[in-house]
Formats: sequence, C-alpha cells, structure tokens
Amino acid sequence: MLRFGKRAAIVLVVALLMALMTMAAAHASVSKRDKCSAGGDTMFGTVYYTLQSGGAWVDSVSFTIQDNLRDQNNVYLRLRGNGGSTTYWAWTSGDNINGEHTYHYPVNEFVPRDANPYMKFHVTFDQDGSDPSCQFYVPLY
Repeated sequence: MLRFGKRAAIVLVVALLMALMTMAAAHASVSKRDKCSAGGDTMFGTVYYTLQSGGAWVDSVSFTIQDNLRDQNNVYLRLRGNGGSTTYWAWTSGDNINGEHTYHYPVNEFVPRDANPYMKFHVTFDQDGSDPSCQFYVPLY
C-alpha cells in the first residue's frame, strides 16, 4: 500500500482540481439571446450550445413571441456558417405558431469555429392587414 505524506496528498488534490476545472472550461455551456420587433410585436430567441475544441455543439434553440396573441405566426430558424453559404440545421414552422408561448427545439449539430457560425431567427407576425416581419442573428463566437 502506498503512503502519502500530507503535503503530497494536498498537491495531488490541487492537481486533480485544476485538471477538472480545465476540462470544464474547455466544454463550457453557453446560451445567447437576442430579439427583434416589428408592428408592436417582439420575438426573443435563445441558442444553447457547448464550446468544444475547434467549434461548438449546438444543443437546442428556443423562441417566444410576445405582445401577440394570434395563432398563425410564422418562424424559420437557420444554423449557418461561412457567411451564410453553409446551412448546418434548418427549421421552418407552419402557419401555426402561437404568440405568448415558448417553443424549444433540439438542434444537435456541431459547427466549426472557423465557419463563424450563427443562428438566424426570422418571424412574420400575424396581424390584421399586412403581416410585419423581422429577423436577427445570434453569433456563437
């Protein structure tokens, strides 16, 4: 059986803790949020992802339409990179998105850091008369 002195045990514990903190920092969970507004309505969108070596693992995305109680709003989401020329993930709603409700969707895609990835949010708000729209981009880096 190995015997460690008190000093050696402390050094070992500190080294293990530093290694664990380094591993946790290398795979940090992140969420970024933004919004846009048009015609008195607002959409908030959030991207949930984990930074990894060489890129990011995008776990999921969520959005909420506020100040709009209608049930025929339209949303599309795109995880893109390379200035928009590469689409890693796409989702398009039907004419059925309810205002004042939060929607959450899994993405489960890896995007390389050098592609400068971002999530694009676009919404067309259902209103009387013409339907206003807006969009915003959430960069991952």
